[in-house]
Amino acid sequence: MKHKIKVVLKETEDRTSKIWLDNDNNKLLFDPLGVMNCNPMYVYITVSNDVEPIEEDDYYIDLETKVVHMASNTHETWENEVKIISTTDPKLRRTGDEGIIDIAFGEELPQLSQSFIKEFVANPNGEWEVEYKNIQISSYINKHTRLNVLQFEKIPKLNQDNTVNITSVEEKMYSREEVVGLLHSSLDATKTTRPRFRKIFSDQLNNWIKENL
Repeated sequence: MKHKIKVVLKETEDRTSKIWLDNDNNKLLFDPLGVMNCNPMYVYITVSNDVEPIEEDDYYIDLETKVVHMASNTHETWENEVKIISTTDPKLRRTGDEGIIDIAFGEELPQLSQSFIKEFVANPNGEWEVEYKNIQISSYINKHTRLNVLQFEKIPKLNQDNTVNITSVEEKMYSREEVVGLLHSSLDATKTTRPRFRKIFSDQLNNWIKENL
């Protein structure tokens, strides 16, 4: 499954960053050489709270101030804040209880592939989505049905190099044959049993197809 993301840029002093902002042209550059008046930027990949609610020890960013925080269990409402699921900022690390590294995410938050960074620099106004997967986190026996109930958690799908799968959102294009098939399937779904009415609907549909497709 895939979910749309929001890319947040934040200025940094890290000169090793691959993404820079050309202040003269307000244009992003990939690993520039010899370009004057530009600043390095960090990239933060975020998802809405509907996709991944912010929980304790998660990193999140305020979309207005662009300040990064780690969540505590005392924060009750999230208005302008969204969870960071991947970043080029190497300082953000996930740790578990007693400082043990969270195995699910590695020592750092999931990183961004160089190929995505290049694509984003070339098209910063594009729409992007990240691939997720479900993992089983627990199971229990329902005391009423006596059935085993499995509980799953949704997490970003990671590659072996700890990068997330981010792709551009492409508009689905349908052929004429596909559209006609979908329209006739919709007519079949109405389950109109009276032949007279079905013929009327079918004739109207065929006339619309001839005039519009």
